Amino acid sequence: MAVGLIVRTAMAFRIRVSGPKACFARPEFKVDRISYEVITPFAARAIYESIYWKPQIRWHVDAIHVLNPILFCEEDRNSHSPRHGIIRSISLLDVDYLIDAHFDVIDHSNSDSIAAMHSKMFIKRVRSRRYFREPYLGAREYPATIELVESGTADTPQPASRENREIGWIAHDLDEIPSNGLRFFQATMRNGTILVPPKGCPTLAL
Repeated sequence: MAVGLIVRTAMAFRIRVSGPKACFARPEFKVDRISYEVITPFAARAIYESIYWKPQIRWHVDAIHVLNPILFCEEDRNSHSPRHGIIRSISLLDVDYLIDAHFDVIDHSNSDSIAAMHSKMFIKRVRSRRYFREPYLGAREYPATIELVESGTADTPQPASRENREIGWIAHDLDEIPSNGLRFFQATMRNGTILVPPKGCPTLAL
């Protein structure tokens, strides 16, 4: 298959993602379902793809703004496997994020009209809530509420906590070349915001 040109959108799309519960499971726990402290870029990209997915575009998360204090809820759950019995689940409560992302268009033309068309369709999908598939917060039993944050909106919500916090290693995204493996990065929250490094950044690790 021929490799097409990549056209990067000049604009970032900001959405507000919220819900009463969420679980962005840490992969090192094989049985228990233990959530990261915040939504991962991997899970955030999945939300954008749930809203609008096309094989010609690739979403990239740029920043995550944590609006609510980080709260956990622990509970025991019945496993579907008799071997595991009761498993532990630690989920997040009352999550609320602003997420910034852009997309690249992979096409055989460098026309900006292609990116403009996809941008228009994404905005239309968010406003009408007619998604490609139902978005959720890490687990399918935790549906996500999505709002488009328009550029220049005067009442854009702000993080409830301006704390600086070392989140530690969290899942970044799948690296399609060469191993198709999940990569990680050391996330740091500054004034409620986590800046996400781009794919291919040397600070990412397997």
